[in-house]
Amino acid sequence: MGVAFSINTVVHVIMYTYYGLAAFGPKMQKYLWWKKHLTRLQIGQMFFIMGYMIFGFLTGCEEFGNLEFYALVYGSITLILFLNFYRKYKGD
Repeated sequence: MGVAFSINTVVHVIMYTYYGLAAFGPKMQKYLWWKKHLTRLQIGQMFFIMGYMIFGFLTGCEEFGNLEFYALVYGSITLILFLNFYRKYKGD
């Protein structure tokens, strides 16, 4: 799970950098052209982590337990929400 946590950490650093810059207001908008790429990165991260967890489950990884199962369910719901958000705002 260390790989998943590491990827999640990197994505969150990028994400909060975006939010920090956006907090400076409209004058920063010209520097935030990469918003849609950030959403794509988050979706890609979710697919990777869920695939990683499914692989662990299917190969009989001893560390896969109830927590990982619920994380997989939560991740699936979150992925659906992100995909709906991306579809709705992909033109922005």
